[in-house]
Amino acid sequence: MIIVTGHLSVAADDRDRVVELSRDAVVAARASAGCLDFAVSADSVERDRVNITERWTDREALDRFRGSGPEGEVGDLIRSFTVDEFDLASDESAGDGIRELLESRVTAVKAKDLDALAAVLAEDVESFNVLPPHRIVGREAVLESARGWFDGYASDIGYDLHDLTVTAAGDVGFAGFLYHVTGTLDGGADVDMWVRATLGCRRQDGGWLITHDHESVPWDPETGLGVLTR
Repeated sequence: MIIVTGHLSVAADDRDRVVELSRDAVVAARASAGCLDFAVSADSVERDRVNITERWTDREALDRFRGSGPEGEVGDLIRSFTVDEFDLASDESAGDGIRELLESRVTAVKAKDLDALAAVLAEDVESFNVLPPHRIVGREAVLESARGWFDGYASDIGYDLHDLTVTAAGDVGFAGFLYHVTGTLDGGADVDMWVRATLGCRRQDGGWLITHDHESVPWDPETGLGVLTR
């Protein structure tokens, strides 16, 4: 789906005229194959602004209308305009990109590879881990926390994702999942715990990075302890 949103700047006295002159374009657009919605309306706050909102099934439908849509004198009344397009047809590929990002993170954790972990983190990443402190900000601080986590294991770290869900649109997405951690600590204690996680991700320069990491475990009100088993 393609979403087009923007506004026209016009003289305040011309605003209603521009809306009226746009009526034929609105009618033609709504009758076009692939048009889900098309609206041109006067702004309720700024008298010199006309708002535009469009939704199309795909790029082909939008381009077809752009090539055959009605023309008129409305262009002479527009002082300037701002229009943004959002292509949500790439959601599936965006979701695939986030899944690949998570696979890279899993591989980095299992290998205790800080460089590989750094490659999946945004510079301004914000992390709310299960372990203290409550909040960590910045890639270097997150890596330093991970170093302490990695160094605390005498064995390899078992780290597997379960029940993964991914939602993405454009350059922003998030993932929710459970992860299962196993291994043996330096002191000999065995680890076998389940953690809930939600990651916020952003696409930058063609690649996906983690910008927000929130992890938690359920709390048992009777014991006052976190529940680490599933």
